[in-house]
Amino acid sequence: MGIYQMTEHMYFLDGEHYISYGIRCEDMEIEDISLDRCKLEQLVNWCNDFSLDSIHLYDIVEDFLAEESTEQVNTYAPCFCSLELSYFI
Repeated sequence: MGIYQMTEHMYFLDGEHYISYGIRCEDMEIEDISLDRCKLEQLVNWCNDFSLDSIHLYDIVEDFLAEESTEQVNTYAPCFCSLELSYFI
C-alpha cells in the first residue's frame, strides 16, 4: 500500500488552457480526472485514510467518475465516500 498524492497538470484544448487534477500512487498515475481540486483532494484523502492498495487505483477512479456523472444528473446523489469499501479492501 502506497501513499496517494494529487497531481496537477496544465492541458491545452482548442486554443484554451486548463488545469486538471489527477492521482498518483507508487508508480501508477492517472491524469486529467477532474477540474475540481477540492473533490480530488477528498478522493486522495479517502484513499490514504483507508490505506487502499494501489492495485485498485483504476477501479477507484472509475467509481469516482461514475459518481461525478450521477451527481450532475441527480443533486441528491450520495457522497462518493459512502461507496462500499469492501470492494476495495
